[in-house]
Parts: sequence; C-alpha cells; structure tokens
Amino acid sequence: MIRAPLLLTLLIAPLSQAMEPMPKGPHGQPPLLPPAALYQASKLSGDPRATAAELTQLIPPAEKGKRYEVQVSVREVRELPTPPAQPLTNKQER
Repeated sequence: MIRAPLLLTLLIAPLSQAMEPMPKGPHGQPPLLPPAALYQASKLSGDPRATAAELTQLIPPAEKGKRYEVQVSVREVRELPTPPAQPLTNKQER
C-alpha cells in the first residue's frame, strides 16, 4: 500500500519540474539564444594545418560593422579496433 504513493510521487516529480517556467533574462525577458553559425565545417585529415588552410578559404567574407566569434579545434580521432574476421562457412544442401 505504501508503494503506490511513492511510485506516484516518483512519476509526477519529473513532470512538475518540466512544467516550471523558462528562466528570465536580466530585464524579465526570455534569454537570447546564440545566433546560428555563419559557417561551420568538419573534415577528417592526416594534416590538420593543411586542412584548416583549405577550410579557411571557404569562409564567406565578413560584413562591415559586424563582429564574429571564430573557434578552431583539432582533435585526434582514434581508430576503432576491428573485430576478428569470422570464418566463412559454406553450407551446401544436397
């Protein structure tokens, strides 16, 4: 009998948190979302400097009077281990 109220509480608690109002900005308005990326690219390569130089050539020109945030990131991509090959079986029915 005690389990039912506990279960109901566990089910309703996340719903009540999801229904909380959106946080407000400093002047009571909803917070601003960052603008969409003007240009974004990703490419796998063995030479990150050459790839960055290649991708830089594709960036559209800046507009006068606007400021831009530019981020550059290079990460090593580790190869996934390949599973051992399964022997092929050839079953022929006669």
